Amino acid sequence: MSYEELGTYFFLYSGGEPPVRKKDIIWLCEAHPDCQFTAFTNGTLIDEEFAEEMLRAKNFIPAISVEGFEADTDFRRGEETFAAMERAMSILWEKKLPFGLSCCYTSKNVEMIGSEEYFDQMTAWGTRFCWLFTYSR
Repeated sequence: MSYEELGTYFFLYSGGEPPVRKKDIIWLCEAHPDCQFTAFTNGTLIDEEFAEEMLRAKNFIPAISVEGFEADTDFRRGEETFAAMERAMSILWEKKLPFGLSCCYTSKNVEMIGSEEYFDQMTAWGTRFCWLFTYSR
């Protein structure tokens, strides 16, 4: 059964780091222009070249995984991840490409992620949507 027969036109990549396979993502986007693709990503592989490919394909929207501000994000995802994520968002914003965030809230960051300050920052970054995930620790 095809995706058309199922009425499924939205595909979400998760697990690992999907932009490791940038060329395959763009190939799928081009092969299925009637579909929308998104992926959870830490954003470290989003560069000018990939953004140009996204702009050309027009149907891939990343959801950048961020755990709050710098200290919380780097604590969970590794040093300098927050800086790389901000670079990626800046590139996407400059090219007028839509993107969202994926936020995992924990006992360590729940107050901050749920704060007005954080939602204001998401808006300032230019995000169009946010997925909120619970991690029970």
